[in-house]
Amino acid sequence: MEKDNLTYIKAKMRKEYLEKRNLLSSKDVEQYSMIISEKILSHPSFVNAKTIMAYIPFRNEVDIRLVIEKAWAIGKQILVPKTEPKIKKIEPYLISSWEDLELGHFNVYEPITLNKKPFNGAEIDLVLVPGVAFDKKGYRLGYGGGYYDRFFNHNKMIQNKIGIAYDFQILEQLPIDNHDYPVKELITEKRNIKIG
Repeated sequence: MEKDNLTYIKAKMRKEYLEKRNLLSSKDVEQYSMIISEKILSHPSFVNAKTIMAYIPFRNEVDIRLVIEKAWAIGKQILVPKTEPKIKKIEPYLISSWEDLELGHFNVYEPITLNKKPFNGAEIDLVLVPGVAFDKKGYRLGYGGGYYDRFFNHNKMIQNKIGIAYDFQILEQLPIDNHDYPVKELITEKRNIKIG
């Protein structure tokens, strides 16, 4: 598939699935997020992880703040990404409380990075990956910047990647590029899908 055509198809799909997600009621978001969070908390990859890269939800993304709070309560380290738009890159930083966040690029809460260094990817045990849509091979449709794909390309040692989504965001197959990186598993409110 030609790159221009692929970009167009992805943009069209992105618009469609963002519109669907935006139509979710706050009650649905809360209910589905609770089910998904409970599934994450009991998942062996979470239970065995010491250091977890999570995300701060926005625009009706699955709300995993309960997962973050429980992780803190049992002594796990939580990292969240800081976006660097000029170089189209995300870097994970350690946060120990909600006070470690500030409103950043794209109106997403991000870590305050003053006097902090980004975390070494080799020390990350689990990444909880948000997305606009995923397919059953684990490929992800993001917001179009390629941030997560670039991050995974530079951190190939990270094996445990779980896509977090609502069930309607799971498709049979997404159009993919040679720089797209799949997750190893998907968790929705209805099912877990192991890849491979």
